Amino acid sequence: MKAEVIDLLHKVRELEKEIETRLAQAPSFLQHKPDGTLVYDQGLRARHLQLRTRLHRYILGARALVLLTAPIIYLVVVPLLLLDLAITVYQAACFPVYGIEKVARRDFLIQDRAQLGYLNLFERLNCAYCSYANGLIAYVREIASRTEQYWCPIKHAKYLRDAHARYRNFFEYGDADSYRDELATLREQLRTTSQAPSMPPRCAKCATPADVPSTPLASSISAYAATSSHAGMGIGGISSTTVRRGNSMPKARSTPKTPPDAPTVG
Repeated sequence: MKAEVIDLLHKVRELEKEIETRLAQAPSFLQHKPDGTLVYDQGLRARHLQLRTRLHRYILGARALVLLTAPIIYLVVVPLLLLDLAITVYQAACFPVYGIEKVARRDFLIQDRAQLGYLNLFERLNCAYCSYANGLIAYVREIASRTEQYWCPIKHAKYLRDAHARYRNFFEYGDADSYRDELATLREQLRTTSQAPSMPPRCAKCATPADVPSTPLASSISAYAATSSHAGMGIGGISSTTVRRGNSMPKARSTPKTPPDAPTVG
């Protein structure tokens, strides 16, 4: 991956951290207790109670089709509960074997909307259900993304809409050398970090052309060229470009050349 793209990934990650920090700040009308919990201003709570819709008005004001489809919505809780159980058991049983850090369920399933005074009983129930369903999907997605990074961190040839955060660090489609040389590096990252790394590990020395020397900070040996000619290759989508400088075209190896003391890039 080009240095400019890696630099952009760093900037994107920094912006994401700044956005997350600002979004995590409590609104001005909430007060912090010594134990860290948030409480409403008493005057605002009274106003919220005034804005609460009474149950009979809420039900009578709903359209008939909305009432008829309500049972269908809540029936989905059955597969959601089964999914919750299955993914939690899978993570508990398999992640320790793979050496993957577990996903904290409490970070995704948050139930705090019931404290809002302007919600009636049905609205609180709806909010609790939506919080559980969407939090569960986010929880499952994080577990699935860590699993994908461990077993198959390869990008698709076609553009993937709304890919998870770890996808940007996966190997390019068709980049066999990087996959073989750096798969262990991506797996090692899952042991120590709970967030997707800000840049992909593109520093494996056996796959680095001499034109672009890249020596990780944790390395104990200097980078060397794997071929006698200088070449660069970029793969994106279904097209690829190869540039050569030298007397011969570099050829892919079924068994990539690796040094005896291959460094671990963190």
